[in-house]
Amino acid sequence: MSTPTPEIRVGLIGCGRIAGVHRRYLQTTPGVRIVGVCDMDLERARAFGAEAGAEEVCRDAADLLRLPLDAVHVLTPPSSHAETAIAALERGVHVLVEKPMATTAAAAERMQAAAVTAGRILSVDHNRLFDPVILQARQLVAAGAIGNLLSVEAYQGVNVQEGGPAAAPLAMWLNLGPHPLYLLRAFVGEIAEWQAVGGPMGELRAVLRGSQALGFLCFSPGATPYLNALTLRGTKATLHIDLNTMTLLRQRPRRLPSMLTKAALNIDQAAQLVASTVRTSWRVATRRMGTYPGIGVVIRGFHAAVQNQGEPPVSAADGRVVVDLLEQLWTRTHDARATVTRPRPTAPRPSSNGSTVLVTGASGFLGQHVLAALRERGHHVRAMVRFPRLSEEWQDVEEVVAALGDDASIAQALEGVDAVVHCAARVARSGNRADFFRDNVSGTSHLLAAAAAAGVKRFVHVSSIGVYGVPPKAKSITEQTPYDSHPERRGAYTWSKIEADRVVQEFARKGGLSSVILRPGILVGPGGPEFTARLCLGRFGSRVVIVGRRRARLPLCHVADAARAAALAVTARTTCTVYNLVDEGLTQEEWLRQRTAAGWAMRPVYVPPPLALIPAFALEVVTRLAGKSSPLSRYKIRRATASLSYDTARASLELGWKPLTGVRGVVASTEQEDRAVRRLLLTEPARTTDIAAPDYERSSS
Repeated sequence: MSTPTPEIRVGLIGCGRIAGVHRRYLQTTPGVRIVGVCDMDLERARAFGAEAGAEEVCRDAADLLRLPLDAVHVLTPPSSHAETAIAALERGVHVLVEKPMATTAAAAERMQAAAVTAGRILSVDHNRLFDPVILQARQLVAAGAIGNLLSVEAYQGVNVQEGGPAAAPLAMWLNLGPHPLYLLRAFVGEIAEWQAVGGPMGELRAVLRGSQALGFLCFSPGATPYLNALTLRGTKATLHIDLNTMTLLRQRPRRLPSMLTKAALNIDQAAQLVASTVRTSWRVATRRMGTYPGIGVVIRGFHAAVQNQGEPPVSAADGRVVVDLLEQLWTRTHDARATVTRPRPTAPRPSSNGSTVLVTGASGFLGQHVLAALRERGHHVRAMVRFPRLSEEWQDVEEVVAALGDDASIAQALEGVDAVVHCAARVARSGNRADFFRDNVSGTSHLLAAAAAAGVKRFVHVSSIGVYGVPPKAKSITEQTPYDSHPERRGAYTWSKIEADRVVQEFARKGGLSSVILRPGILVGPGGPEFTARLCLGRFGSRVVIVGRRRARLPLCHVADAARAAALAVTARTTCTVYNLVDEGLTQEEWLRQRTAAGWAMRPVYVPPPLALIPAFALEVVTRLAGKSSPLSRYKIRRATASLSYDTARASLELGWKPLTGVRGVVASTEQEDRAVRRLLLTEPARTTDIAAPDYERSSS
């Protein structure tokens, strides 16, 4: 009678988006039990732990590693992979780490040495190696179906918008660059030599000579659509693999007359595409293939190796080689440090008061105008951007390429800085709670700590009036009005902005940094959104559906007025203070009427809030049954359509601020004026993900 295999006790370190994928595969892997989870966001860890059936929930990895564990999955940001994995290995725990194995070859080597010393397995999640289409391609190559393999082309596109303000070009390369590199190695063999060139916005192209074939790498954060593809060229046929759609096409020569060959090729490719699409769709529909299927193979293989003391699907040595390539390719083609790209004061500036101000989110709608306001007041301005974007007109503005998620680049961006105006924030509709926490909460926390360490004297944080709760009737919202008590019902953006506010206030109370928080209304002005509503259900043809009364007043703020407040706050003699920035505003009807007069060709349809509550309730029920949150809740409707007024007396008294530009003339700005603003400030239009705005603006079309 055989002895039953002991159960593997697993801990998950990090409860972000990819952790959900690991959890689902672990829960279907025999002989494995999730014992504990940990995450810096304890609330998120608790919710995740409940879904995972974990017995223990921790905030710190050290606490998790005190549990009796056999293995851990390290699912934290890449910068913490080495430290976390080594700590686990030293506790005698097997480790599966997400890619990249580490951020430097030296760190990866330390990890590998720690695994050898501990006698434990260290494996890396190179999941694409085990996707069905890649396994199929490897079988075809091994069987000689494409003849002798001559070359492999790997293309990795990047959706920059999903990265949020924390994503620098280097961070995106570390996060996604491993995929094409380990796929190339799998087909072309060990890399003997390579040549590479880098371009703007993190573009990278490389030619690699492998032991079996040539490899071509294209990494593109700028090109659209965001392709993820592999092309294998052999002496008999060529394979085209789309890793986004999980389809594989084989292109072969045809012995037909030339005219027939062209038609036959197109028909053959179309037939293969349809067949491959149907096959993949059927696998997904019947649950034979889940999200990130390769991760499931890696997880099952890793735990089989732990149980049987065998070899994991991906060795630590393979992970280290990929990290070494990552590091070398980047350092030889890009400057991995924050770089000041425009310190060229060719024209005289206004007399400077000696202060240097760093503006984060400087390429965003508000950030652009903050640059202008600071320069007009005589400050030396440093614009922090993820990609070089300022136009030639701004000769006297320094442009620093850095990101909130890159501590090294942030430290260099803050050198010699007296004040920071923090405009950067994730406001995009895409992203989950983890994404908003990383960019808006953790990013702000890291920036504060780095600013304090750099000797910064003033920190101006741009928040939102959307953080407030609804006060009793007939009362204006002041800076003392409590936060919304149920921000989670309104979405991850509102919740994250409240948490970021608390981080700034707590840091200031502890004496860490003199801070000011600005809470502007819905930002409007040249270069900004053409349409604004408190709550919009969407556009349908030439009509836009708005929930609320046509005479409801919009809490607007002209972007130039908000920028001027930021400039005033830099030198204000107050600390740990909050200021509302709202104009007297227009009604929804007045705003739309003036937009229509300016050429906006949409007809509004107003839905009374009580009527909108009915479908909202139904949607809440359906999404709750599906285990998801509703995009439209009754609470959000009540909050967005409440009749509110905002008190700005404190800003007037202490900052000397009042709306000078105003919102009543903003709708008269022409398309030519918008283009002029964009031409002056940027080489391309601002991305809406950099706009700091309340959550109900984000609900508009």
